[in-house]
Amino acid sequence: DWHMNIFNHITLKVVGSENEVDGPHFLLNEYGMGFDEITASSLLKVTLDGTQITDTVTGDERPMGRVFKPGYVLHSALHSAREDVHAIWHCHQVDSTAICQTTTGLLPLSQEATFALAKGVAYHPYEGSVNSLDEQERFVKSIGESNKVLLLEDHGPLVVGERIEEAFSTMWFLTRACQYQVRATSSVGGDLSR
Repeated sequence: DWHMNIFNHITLKVVGSENEVDGPHFLLNEYGMGFDEITASSLLKVTLDGTQITDTVTGDERPMGRVFKPGYVLHSALHSAREDVHAIWHCHQVDSTAICQTTTGLLPLSQEATFALAKGVAYHPYEGSVNSLDEQERFVKSIGESNKVLLLEDHGPLVVGERIEEAFSTMWFLTRACQYQVRATSSVGGDLSR
């Protein structure tokens, strides 16, 4: 269960768009659609400043859909700062969001956790619902130059990858690790020495 209504987002950098005048461009799921409703043709093509690229095939210059500002603010910062980042996935899966609300963060309690930890895990303090462009520089600083996992404190996980497959597998292992951690710690009343 990686979706929370319509407040999740996936982006993919458009290959070769870094050479465009207003590039790079990335594809973003439209605000208002659940993950189960998204298709390739429903993705929005946007610039780093959030401007939609209109349909060059049909010549239609109308916006194709609504850009979710928190998704754009967060993802555009990382697409701009990290050349290795081509895919970004953010969700509010219950257990991984719960781990983001703890001071312990992700612990090496399972194989899945060691996979996620090996990708490099960073943390970013909660500053609200990510609507301010001022936060972009702090996101970039928090994730660093090579980490692939950013746990947004009191918010939820974000993963980056060179390809969508890497972002997917990293999110899968991370959310599974968090499920195990929540169940393990709750089964011993939070005392991991038991």
